[in-house]
Amino acid sequence: MLDWCSWHKLKNSVMEKFINTKKEQFLGFDFLKNHTLPSRDVFDYRVHKKEYSEYFAQYGFQVSMVYADFYSRMWCSDYNDRYMSDDVYYYYVIPCLNRFDFINSYMDKNGYDRLFPDIKKPSILMKNINGRFFSPDDMPISTEEAVKLVLATDLDCIIKPSIDSGSGKNVKLVRKEEIDTAKVKDLFETYKWDFNIQKRLEQSATLKKLNESSLNTLRIYTYRTLAGEYVLLVSVVRFGGKGAFNDNASTGGGFCHVYDDGSLDQRVLRYHTLDKPTLKEFLGFESLTIPNYDRVMKFVFDLHRRLPYFDLVGWDIALDVNNEPVFIEMNLTAESGFAQMNGGPLFGKYLDEVMERVSKVHKDYRNSVEMKFENGSRLMMKV
Repeated sequence: MLDWCSWHKLKNSVMEKFINTKKEQFLGFDFLKNHTLPSRDVFDYRVHKKEYSEYFAQYGFQVSMVYADFYSRMWCSDYNDRYMSDDVYYYYVIPCLNRFDFINSYMDKNGYDRLFPDIKKPSILMKNINGRFFSPDDMPISTEEAVKLVLATDLDCIIKPSIDSGSGKNVKLVRKEEIDTAKVKDLFETYKWDFNIQKRLEQSATLKKLNESSLNTLRIYTYRTLAGEYVLLVSVVRFGGKGAFNDNASTGGGFCHVYDDGSLDQRVLRYHTLDKPTLKEFLGFESLTIPNYDRVMKFVFDLHRRLPYFDLVGWDIALDVNNEPVFIEMNLTAESGFAQMNGGPLFGKYLDEVMERVSKVHKDYRNSVEMKFENGSRLMMKV
């Protein structure tokens, strides 16, 4: 039997007018405020925070117009109510489109060789999986053998967690002149479980113009429609700041929308600011076109066809010195805000289709809320 406090929480949840609860809306906005928005003296989010989207309301969701207020200023000045909130995206859209219970397994970077054995990727020197060492072809090896594989390289190396390394978290560059037995063993001891070491990729001369110290990548969002068609939602090039080797904007770099012909939008966008300097102002040149862009798009569509459990994927793609696409990683919970900053309301003309699917969520209230989606995903939330 529930005590009074638990019953009160349960009653309030059941009586929510909208599918997304007040708590979820608060958590979504908190993520937006801390991760994306400028300071309040630059952008006063209170102006439209208590105005709500009529578009999302028809599907049973309450979405503050603060999202439209901010994203329309960043992208196209089109203030409309189709900009999605973070809580609707993370709590409802992602588990509706992607099998939530499979996500962690598929996003393990040490499993990419088995998922995409024939796809060009950075060269792996060794892997640590569940605390044990493996060769690049997944054969068990000793610690000493793993050390030797790293020592044999003549290039700079990248060490990264194979699980949960989003936004460059705990990704480290190791210069070739620093690599010796003691250094490699120290790295093994620091990272302990679930990581790999790979050779640093030599990138396209064109992308190197954006910032020569970082591996500059394309973040491409693809969606599989209910009709089984694979479509592009938005494509963005990301680059790091001077001296940084990560491509995320938090290192002083930025990002630009990529058009269908591979050309970049003139504006350089960044988190936590409304400033949008031009390419000329920020980087010193007026235009840039991604080479081999049609090949890149074919590449990501071919990759997505291999993932039947996931309808929405964010791909991180680099270009090598020959301008050939190289798979870096995939993101099965790729940021909605990043996409909307760089391309307008997420899903574009497919938004109606997506929201029809999402609105069919079934909530089962007991001691917690279990949300069940048509694709088999289940998400547990505390009441």
